[in-house]
Amino acid sequence: MRTLFPPVNTFRGQPSPNEIRYERRRVEMLLRCFGLEKHAAQLWNDSEKHWGPPGRRLGFESFHRVFPTFPWELTAKMFYHMSTFDSSLQSMATFFRDFKRTIVWQWYHKLWLNFLNQDDRSSNPMRPLGMIFPMGNVKGGFIIHDGPAQTTGPRLIYDHLYWDQSGRQVRCHIEPYLSWLRAVSRSGWTPDVPGESVLALRERVEMPTGVNMEPWMVRALGIGPDTLVLAWLYQILTFAPPQFDVPPRIGRYEGHRCVIATQAEIAKKLGLGPRQVRSAFESLRAKGLVGSKPPSIWLNNDRIEDLASR
Repeated sequence: MRTLFPPVNTFRGQPSPNEIRYERRRVEMLLRCFGLEKHAAQLWNDSEKHWGPPGRRLGFESFHRVFPTFPWELTAKMFYHMSTFDSSLQSMATFFRDFKRTIVWQWYHKLWLNFLNQDDRSSNPMRPLGMIFPMGNVKGGFIIHDGPAQTTGPRLIYDHLYWDQSGRQVRCHIEPYLSWLRAVSRSGWTPDVPGESVLALRERVEMPTGVNMEPWMVRALGIGPDTLVLAWLYQILTFAPPQFDVPPRIGRYEGHRCVIATQAEIAKKLGLGPRQVRSAFESLRAKGLVGSKPPSIWLNNDRIEDLASR
């Protein structure tokens, strides 16, 4: 996809160095995940060839020129000029009440229309478009895209009904970028895969498992690993557990109904890193929401009920 904001000074202005650095790091994550680090020089050279020395950078535009059979079209956007939760356009309340007003959707829709009007999309209308963006303290950020869900952990879903003249319903997913990358890397794509095989690869996903985040959790904790861990525990101990390949064990400890699982097992089930899970439990224990005696973990129901009733 041709970039909406060229990396040189044009009538549309020049992107911030923060934007360029943010995109470069997401491209580096992509290259590492697929074992393509040795091709980074090709991307640097491609951008310089296309935009001249002032436009030399590591970006998704060059990635797609160098690897035209990659089954997803990617771009990145960093909202460097606004903190994550100090604006109504980026608040979790707006995410759940009126997603079309969020800065994430406004930018994604603009990029989607830009992509739709380019030859790239018209020649291959089924290629999904993904935009990577930062939110909370989740390493790598998130990706919003109009393709099939790729991860088995928690994600947001948004159905948009009127993007084209046919009234085609489009379902957008928001997933953690690093978890999404790992899932896509298991699709079998390599630079040698022929173009006609590309679209089939993006459909090779595991059966998704759902973890529902309650509004009171987001109000109390924001969005981050601690919210995901709490939502997972709450769903297992309060309602029917998600249908994981290996269901978590339920037990009792000193009168508490418990989930019996190690932090490593929880990290694997939720698509988080071990450090993220460890930090999440430290936060939840400090707030009095959970108790634990490894490998038993329980909810402090009085504290949970207090937060849920607010």
